[in-house]
Amino acid sequence: MLSHIENDRVRMVDITQKEEVLRIAEAEGFI
Repeated sequence: MLSHIENDRVRMVDITQKEEVLRIAEAEGFI
């Protein structure tokens, strides 16, 4: 049960980081 919660938390962080990278790339004009 605990490991499942941890996996979800890691996944959420990973998604957040990817969105942030996309936002920065867009602001820099890479997209």
